[in-house]
Amino acid sequence: MSARTHLGPLAFLAVVLVMSSCSSTPAAPYELHHEFRRLFAAEGSEGAFVADHIGSDSPPIAYNIERARTPMPPAETFRPLATLILVESDTVSSLDEPLTWNREGKFVQDWHREHSLRTAIATDAEWLYEQTADKIGEDPYEVWINRVGYGNANVRGSRGSFWMDGTLLIDTFGQVEFFAQLASGTSPFNPVAVREVIESLPQQAGEGWTLSYQQGRVPGTGTEDRIGWLVGILDTGDDMWALGMHMDVGWDRTIDPDKRLRLATALLAEVGIISGDGG
Repeated sequence: MSARTHLGPLAFLAVVLVMSSCSSTPAAPYELHHEFRRLFAAEGSEGAFVADHIGSDSPPIAYNIERARTPMPPAETFRPLATLILVESDTVSSLDEPLTWNREGKFVQDWHREHSLRTAIATDAEWLYEQTADKIGEDPYEVWINRVGYGNANVRGSRGSFWMDGTLLIDTFGQVEFFAQLASGTSPFNPVAVREVIESLPQQAGEGWTLSYQQGRVPGTGTEDRIGWLVGILDTGDDMWALGMHMDVGWDRTIDPDKRLRLATALLAEVGIISGDGG
């Protein structure tokens, strides 16, 4: 039985509303959790959160609907989809094909080595996705992104950074819908490749649960605040959840890089989906 069946009084604060038809996803009910504001504030931030119980008729839980409906660049959270497209299109033969940096762009120490899609998806090796974007071209990306229904499906910008520069946009509900496809086996991709991609993501685990997640950082300008994404799939053994969250984060990458993960697990624990003892 899911931990959420043992919810405390806070669960009854949730209000069921109907989403506006202007959302990027079909109208559906959701549980609005105003109390999440306290947990965002505890991290000195604000943002949005959506989690959908896969295979259940229960509505997704949500916080800050206006922000959750606001499309923005997926940034590095595009990597799982990009990886699947690169393999499905035979641009890269497998997740383990070795690829070498052409030394273009900025120098990052972890970039300066051979990578594969399996190692790059969970590191800062952005060069791999930039180089393979040049190799695959816009058409295959456009075909597969439309097939999945990912965001505004616009890739006709800067080929090596359309997921970063505001060309491709997606909202939080759209992120959750994509990861729900992966977790439920309803995506158009080879199930073996989907499983390998999910297994390649960073993971956080606690008692009875595992969160496979991807983080991303939407660039700002100068020292402006950035937006930090965290999206992924939660497996509690009996249940699967797709989740999407973004929050305001400082411009300095060295400041508390685990803040999003800490907040995401706190939000899940707040409504009893997990026990909250991850580490």
